[in-house]
Amino acid sequence: MERMVALDDDRLQKRRELSARVTQLADQAFDSQRGRCDWDSVVKKFDMPLMECLGLFNASLSSVPVRSLPKFVDWLPNDFPLLKEFVQQFSGTLTTDDQQLVSAFMNVKQANCVMAYSMCIRPRMTTDLFELITSYRDKDMTWK
Repeated sequence: MERMVALDDDRLQKRRELSARVTQLADQAFDSQRGRCDWDSVVKKFDMPLMECLGLFNASLSSVPVRSLPKFVDWLPNDFPLLKEFVQQFSGTLTTDDQQLVSAFMNVKQANCVMAYSMCIRPRMTTDLFELITSYRDKDMTWK
């Protein structure tokens, strides 16, 4: 029994050390212009899947400040497509379990990621849609 506990302690210690190394390398790979880490370089360095690297990343040990982007105008133009592509590629939906990983990948507060993703999956305004809405408004239809 003591041996099992010692093995578990050793495994946890190695995971903490790996987490610290992943976090340190993510800090070094931070791109201030994009506001995000270059996760591709972190993945290559550790030769492990992206989701595993994100799971090991410890934001509390990171020196990079997490972006707070509560307004859509605060987001960079390429952030929305990247967020949508990331969620669709790795999970398909933005579940509660995935929010922490997406937040680490985008370097944005979790609540901001959820809000932005919900906007990504809404239909885009097209000319046809605009004309349809205008016709409804012309007929005195109001939105509740």
